[in-house]
Amino acid sequence: APGILLDSAHKRLDIIPTGDVITTAVSGRTLRVGLDPAKLQTLINTTTAPITNISAKFSVSDGASTPHSHTVTLAQNQTPNIQFVGASNQIVTNVTTTPAGGVVTIGLHQDILDAIANGSGGSGAWNLQTNGDTATPIGNGDTVQFKNGKNIAVTRPHNGKDLTVSVVDAPVFAGKVSAQGFDATHHKI
Repeated sequence: APGILLDSAHKRLDIIPTGDVITTAVSGRTLRVGLDPAKLQTLINTTTAPITNISAKFSVSDGASTPHSHTVTLAQNQTPNIQFVGASNQIVTNVTTTPAGGVVTIGLHQDILDAIANGSGGSGAWNLQTNGDTATPIGNGDTVQFKNGKNIAVTRPHNGKDLTVSVVDAPVFAGKVSAQGFDATHHKI
């Protein structure tokens, strides 16, 4: 076993620990070196001196493939403040302290939820207006019906997305129809 050989001129070996955290004990030819756990804990808790080789870090990011991230470092006299802030009137955040560690909830602002539900201002909302009358909002999920008019036929072939608007085959006009021009036999109309 490795050891220290003391010759006749040097019969004493003194081992003096630095500070009071390291402990030594000699029993016969055995030297024991250790740490006093209570004194080590007191030293860690009452000093701001850095303790190396201990890392307490985590990263906060937006989760994108090229994330915007920030590294948070924890230390004895440092309490990082991480804020979850939503865009004004768009995103709401709520942080609870239970369960331990907290829960962060992120959602849409109520105004946006209402706009989506009502079809106003949300995706798919539009106004219907004819000939300058008052516009009517058409919300997501609403149905607009195109109806036949006098001498006008509206069809939707094969129940598809196309509309066909045409004059009926035998239009009926009230009163006298007049126009400038000639008929097929060169008689003035």
